[in-house]
Amino acid sequence: SDTMSPGDITSLSMSSEVAFRVTFDGAVPPPRDRYWRGLVLTRFNGRTWTAREPSISAAAIRQISFAGEPISYEVTLEPTRQQWVFALDMPFSWSLPQTFMGPQQQLARSSPIDQRVIYNAVSYSDYAVETELQAPFINWYSSLPENTNPRTLELARTMRAAARDEVGYIDTVLAMFNEQEFFYTLEPPPLGSNPVDRFLFETRRGFCEHYASAFAVLMRSAGIPTRIVLGYHGGEINPLGGHLIVRQSDAHAWTEVWLDGSGWRRVDPTAAVAPDRIDYGASDAAFAGLSAAWGRAAPSELLHKLSLTVDALSAKWNEWVLGYGPDTQNRFMEWLGMQNPDWQKMLLTLVAVIAGLIVAISGLLMLRYRVPQKDEAARLYARFVKKTGLEPGIGETPQRFAARAARAGTLPPPTIEAITNAYLDARYGTTSGAAFAQLKTAVTAIA
Repeated sequence: SDTMSPGDITSLSMSSEVAFRVTFDGAVPPPRDRYWRGLVLTRFNGRTWTAREPSISAAAIRQISFAGEPISYEVTLEPTRQQWVFALDMPFSWSLPQTFMGPQQQLARSSPIDQRVIYNAVSYSDYAVETELQAPFINWYSSLPENTNPRTLELARTMRAAARDEVGYIDTVLAMFNEQEFFYTLEPPPLGSNPVDRFLFETRRGFCEHYASAFAVLMRSAGIPTRIVLGYHGGEINPLGGHLIVRQSDAHAWTEVWLDGSGWRRVDPTAAVAPDRIDYGASDAAFAGLSAAWGRAAPSELLHKLSLTVDALSAKWNEWVLGYGPDTQNRFMEWLGMQNPDWQKMLLTLVAVIAGLIVAISGLLMLRYRVPQKDEAARLYARFVKKTGLEPGIGETPQRFAARAARAGTLPPPTIEAITNAYLDARYGTTSGAAFAQLKTAVTAIA
């Protein structure tokens, strides 16, 4: 879809359907850097964000300054029946025919993608976009409909007046999501009219699209040009093929703000309210036991191993047979000892081969696959949580859990505060080594 309303991405979040697979030429980027850019939404009617029709912009690629090392990879994209083409943010080059870059640096094809396509691409994770923006475009990216979400507009005016500058205002909004009673959940309540107002002032429970939309409206209300990017984030590495699986459950929305002299900068408000979603990615966070607070439980290990087996077979099938046309198909059948086979023999032989491959790969997978584990800081924190005798609530941050644990009185409040601060520093701070040592000492003392 080329629109986004509250609940649209949430509906995809439980789907394990493959969106695309990626094979990198070198090292796989860490989860937090795997932003797969799709379409860009620029217009807002008070509830729904929409994208402009795909169009070619010769200036779009020239507006980007690339730096650092290039990242080369191959994408096998499943049919979408849409024109949008996904690439690691920010794409530099791509091999898919009839594909162009649009005005907001999104890739699109001249016709909908109604069959599986394979293409190579090169991206850079270090870049700057459009450091100069003319006044008409500043107004365009800052516009909001009249008489909608009035409480949000007033909140933005108050917060912006108290901030030192635009960067300070952005930090203030992100701190609000992080420190106040906001929750990241797969089961957000309906919002009705003026959805941003109701989200910010009443429900405070939402998925990535809720936070992206609210953040964008708060930014535009303060006169900061803002747009929303729809795509995917994260992905799971299949240990058999070494490729990355990006599923519909990895669908994600984030924002870009334009700052004078810096250009368009990615700001992901989800990282403020649910940092594990960004640090791990949706799949690995589930296996690490970190997504229960969102309402998503870890899948069965056995079923997941089987799904990876099927995925590995599917990926090889795409590569060996479907991806290379009739000539390769015939060579593949000849390799199986079948000269000029009819379709019945081809079907029976392929069924037997696939069954054998499933058995062989399943055995190999049992040996090679390991469920992604929590990092050591998360393990220690889990021991602390167990010691409190409490269960973290849906969307409850470590700070809010600490306050509740202190009220429960199972452990001394100074101990709870010390462990919580050390855990957050170990996971997200700049002195993670020292913080981890403090965390380990504190948790060991109560174990």
